[in-house]
Amino acid sequence: MASCRILIIDDSEDDREAIRRMLTRATVNTYEIIEAASGEDGIRLFQESRPHCILLDYSLPGRNGVAVLEEIRKTHPFAAAVMLTGQGSEAIAVDVMKAGAQDYLTKDVISRDMLERAIAHAVGRQELAAKLEEHRQSLEVFSRAMAHDLKEPLRTIRSFGGVVRKS
Repeated sequence: MASCRILIIDDSEDDREAIRRMLTRATVNTYEIIEAASGEDGIRLFQESRPHCILLDYSLPGRNGVAVLEEIRKTHPFAAAVMLTGQGSEAIAVDVMKAGAQDYLTKDVISRDMLERAIAHAVGRQELAAKLEEHRQSLEVFSRAMAHDLKEPLRTIRSFGGVVRKS
């Protein structure tokens, strides 16, 4: 992944600036950065720009990052997301992962390398999940076709058996 579109959803301008600075100094990838200061703006920008990954603040005004992620995942179940928070705890981490985030980072210890790894991991998992779903759907179509192909000879045999019994 050489170029990656990132949506940062955070109500803190300072935090968005810090993340933007880390990503512009990235060594592995180049990033196109889109920013939103609220959950509602983030949802709208996600729909418009279809980013590869969302960097989402846990504590947003109005509704928290988990609610925003759940809203996005209703229409895009494989959206890659990394939750960022200043208030790390196991309970929050569990809540975030249940909502579908691929990673969880605390803002006070985040580094450029950690952020790049988290983004790569989230995007990679999203791509694998989408491929898995695609294969599952193909398998479902195949199994329906096989079931039909197996039922047709049985119908012919039953029909022929009925004719033989009547004779």
